Amino acid sequence: MAAASAAGRRSIEVAITFGIKPPRGSMLLDGTPSWAFDATFEPSSPWAQRAMLRMCADTDTTEGLGVLESDCWVVDFKEWLNRKDATFPVQRFGDFQAELDGFLASGRTAPTTIWTDEQSKMRATSFFIKVDPADTVSGTMDGRTRWLNYVTSKNDGAATVASQAWASSKAWVEAEAYQEALSSTWMVTALSLLAILAAGLLYTGDVEIIGMTIAIAVVASCFLCFVMFCIFQWALGPWELILMTVFLTYSIEPVFRIGRDFVMPPQGVAEPPGADASLALEGPQGGAK
Repeated sequence: MAAASAAGRRSIEVAITFGIKPPRGSMLLDGTPSWAFDATFEPSSPWAQRAMLRMCADTDTTEGLGVLESDCWVVDFKEWLNRKDATFPVQRFGDFQAELDGFLASGRTAPTTIWTDEQSKMRATSFFIKVDPADTVSGTMDGRTRWLNYVTSKNDGAATVASQAWASSKAWVEAEAYQEALSSTWMVTALSLLAILAAGLLYTGDVEIIGMTIAIAVVASCFLCFVMFCIFQWALGPWELILMTVFLTYSIEPVFRIGRDFVMPPQGVAEPPGADASLALEGPQGGAK
């Protein structure tokens, strides 16, 4: 989930994209999600160029983002224009695309992610920022929330021509998928417990026996948890929960059989030898005839 940054520290990468509409509402069976250019994004507008610059430049001064380093071509583009005594942003009646082409041809070593249309004019772009990774999945999701709030605040303060930027990260996708899998597994575990309770009531018909049975199974599961998480030092995840659920469902079945035999003994059990003879020797008051 994290890669090594240029400074040797582990990091995750956050991408901020302008000019592309993110796919929304994609379901599993919908196939590959489609994307499209954002018709409201106008990179030749001075307002859009300022918005892109602020989006990148203000990450260093915003608390909680954990920025290690950034790769924003618009910052280098501004410095390149200043060195040639040109003005940033390129004005509305200037030739933004010509200036951008000259900048890209000047030998910038860092990769530049720009999408163009059929006329080779810029339609969209992405900036990449290295971020200090969190130690936990919940910490990664908290960092995601801070970044989304940051991008939203910048969009709210930007003009319409550059107000639809959005942030994404592979680490966020993995963390969200992990949380969804863990939540779904907890739900399956709870449903399994309810199914065990209902099956036990139907099978034995005794609430007290079922309560004792589930208590024993819970104690056994706690022992399994101690072995997995304390001795083996496993992390709690979907696979560990599935393992515990399978162990619980398999261990409860023989206990149900024992409980049913206790509540309803099998028919046709032979009485102890000599039981009839002892009854015949007893009188009405319990004495011998």
